[in-house]
Amino acid sequence: MFSVHYQAYFNKKLNLHVVKNENDQVFYKELEVIAQAIQQKKKIRFTYQKPTIKVKHFSKRVELAPIDTCFSNNEYYLLCQGARNPNDCLLYRLNYIRDVEIIEDSSFFFDEYNLQCFHEKLKNITYMYGAGELEIIELDFHESVYPNIIDKFGKDIHHYQVNKDIYRVQVKHIINNTFYSWIIGFGGKIQISGNEEQINRFKKYLQDNFIENDNQ
Repeated sequence: MFSVHYQAYFNKKLNLHVVKNENDQVFYKELEVIAQAIQQKKKIRFTYQKPTIKVKHFSKRVELAPIDTCFSNNEYYLLCQGARNPNDCLLYRLNYIRDVEIIEDSSFFFDEYNLQCFHEKLKNITYMYGAGELEIIELDFHESVYPNIIDKFGKDIHHYQVNKDIYRVQVKHIINNTFYSWIIGFGGKIQISGNEEQINRFKKYLQDNFIENDNQ
């Protein structure tokens, strides 16, 4: 599947991992099928069940080429090649994956450019614990990004409703530039609230990095 150079990198960084979830038997069964598909270079079909606030799960059926698994932010993920763009590397939480089946009449291929794109994606998801101070911070978020909040902070968070679509949660996390970048990536659907000093620090980050100074 990989050149000698990339095979060494992926063997080191993307070895299959095991983590317990609510139903170990189901989890390991799905993981075994995924590992078999990766070894045989075949695509897989699976149901992806993301948590939501107002309903128990949001499910969709997916057909993709599995690359491997990785560990980030205390969770395990399945990496897949994008169906529309072969250079895309898509992430799926392993414990949200159900009913995996191998598509027997399928195959896929990664060239070195594809692998470099996957490499860059992997680097971008491993910044979670960079420099910065661990703080308690309060966030307001739109219900549509609830799965992202769970991915980032874990399922044991306690949120409450602020208004029709907005919820608030208090979490503990390292506050640094990469955390700010994560917030910005949601286009206003996640906002810092409650602590004026933390809000002002975030505003200063935005001013220093995104707002042009008229005096310059």
